[in-house]
Amino acid sequence: MKSLNKPIQELFDKMWKGLEGQGWRRSTTSQGECKYDNGAGLRCAVGHCIPQKRTRDRLDNFSGSSIIELTSSGKMVIESPKVLNFLKDAQREHDCCKRWLYMKERFTWLAEEYNLTIPNS
Repeated sequence: MKSLNKPIQELFDKMWKGLEGQGWRRSTTSQGECKYDNGAGLRCAVGHCIPQKRTRDRLDNFSGSSIIELTSSGKMVIESPKVLNFLKDAQREHDCCKRWLYMKERFTWLAEEYNLTIPNS
């Protein structure tokens, strides 16, 4: 069981750098469903915080929008309500951003909302 009980700034840094590194593109299946890891080199925001082997081997049946299902199933432990809310917000920003060119803007807003620092490129 993996824990994502880390400082929000640390989680955000992983998300930002990961999404930036993949050109702010969404991680989706060929049918457009968001995934933590699409198996083709793209990961969602939360997927960048989960070790890649775990996202492929154990989370294949979970969509990128099921953080509550993921935690309630016992596959992921998130004890802090603040961290859980941040991860849900990050998923929403990723999953709702249909056009990649708005992804960076949405995560800039998320940084402002949580008073986070945007990492250097």
